[in-house]
Amino acid sequence: PATVALGGIRDGHVRLGGRVTVFSLGAIGLMAVQLARVAGASWVVAVDPIDSRRAVAQQTGCDLVLDPTQVDAGLAIRQALGSKGVDVSLETSGNAQALHHAVRGLAFGGTVAILAWYNEFKGGLDLGREAHINRPTFVFTRAESEPHRDHPRWNNRRLADAAWDVLTSGRLHCKPVVQPIVAFDDVVAAYQEIDAHPERSVKLGVRFKG
Repeated sequence: PATVALGGIRDGHVRLGGRVTVFSLGAIGLMAVQLARVAGASWVVAVDPIDSRRAVAQQTGCDLVLDPTQVDAGLAIRQALGSKGVDVSLETSGNAQALHHAVRGLAFGGTVAILAWYNEFKGGLDLGREAHINRPTFVFTRAESEPHRDHPRWNNRRLADAAWDVLTSGRLHCKPVVQPIVAFDDVVAAYQEIDAHPERSVKLGVRFKG
């Protein structure tokens, strides 16, 4: 997750002093929230419908968390910034409505870095008036696909090494992201629980014996 998130941070050109939104707070999104800070972002907002995931984002340095089922996320982002919008939106959910609000909350000429793998959209994405006015740049980032945008200087190995360096430096807080943690023998039941109740997990951890 940290490697994929770092690919989005790099390809989206998150910079010192930038304003960033992260859509969806699974492990990749929660790593992206923290990596945006490491990259120098001055303001980070996170958007997710699940309470426990928003709580982790708050613990790990978000300035604002939004529940997209309760507010117009794109509008709320702009209102929080005096209608200016963010420089970069990182979309990690693969959801059409999330992509719509990533554009809606974007500043003029900003970038939407798409980390998710999308299926065919059946509705929820409007590339009409706001997209034409905001003039977003869409960047599809695939951290595990080569060649990278910075080929040949960057490849899968270098990206993974860079992510590992950040992890081992202690600049990312991973403990609250890994929940629940279950014994190996309970993995099948845990996956069934996650499938039925996604709100009860962030990123499944497995405890192996000896």
